[in-house]
Amino acid sequence: MNDYITGLLGDNAKLSLPIELAQLRDLTKSEGVPTILTDGLNELMLLCGIKQPKTILELGTATGCSGIAMLLSGENSTLYTIENRERSFNAARENFASLPLTARLKTSFGDRLGVLASYSWGFVFVF
Repeated sequence: MNDYITGLLGDNAKLSLPIELAQLRDLTKSEGVPTILTDGLNELMLLCGIKQPKTILELGTATGCSGIAMLLSGENSTLYTIENRERSFNAARENFASLPLTARLKTSFGDRLGVLASYSWGFVFVF
């Protein structure tokens, strides 16, 4: 029964994701890059859609799937995202650039603690 319900929730999550985001998430997963699960991505979008945070801090960008989801859902949000792996950082920048989101995006490359020291705190949502 639990597997059945989990399957239904996962299927529903896939249907509610924007097609570009679902394709990016699937591509990222197929390349072996750790990424958020489909139902988690759906829940993240729901939370940002309800909360509509002005400022979001993301610790670990990977290829940008979760950041894109948060920006798509938080229409007036600005995302501050930090990544310390160059390959992931570059992939994320390309993925963000493929959508009209870069005006609400601040990407940083480097050690999280070092970058965080340069931010003034006031984040409404942290992921």
